[in-house]
Amino acid sequence: MPNHAALNDSAGQYVDGDVTTNGIESLWTLFKRAYWGTWHWVYHTHLQAYLNEFTGRLNQRRLSTLEAMGEIVRGMDGKRLTYRDLAG
Repeated sequence: MPNHAALNDSAGQYVDGDVTTNGIESLWTLFKRAYWGTWHWVYHTHLQAYLNEFTGRLNQRRLSTLEAMGEIVRGMDGKRLTYRDLAG
């Protein structure tokens, strides 16, 4: 699980030691690139699911393929997504 910290960018605080706003700016840049380049359309009712999937991938970027697949399978255990739930 990644560590989290807060900065007050409205007060001009963008860096505090090892903590910067670069991470979230990078996340939004990559998300927008995926939106324009891959998805082309995101339904507002499913926006949180898109963000969860994307941040999960970003948080696993330093894992090997086998480690990442193991994390995905562990996350699926005991969960079921029906079409009714998906289509809302």
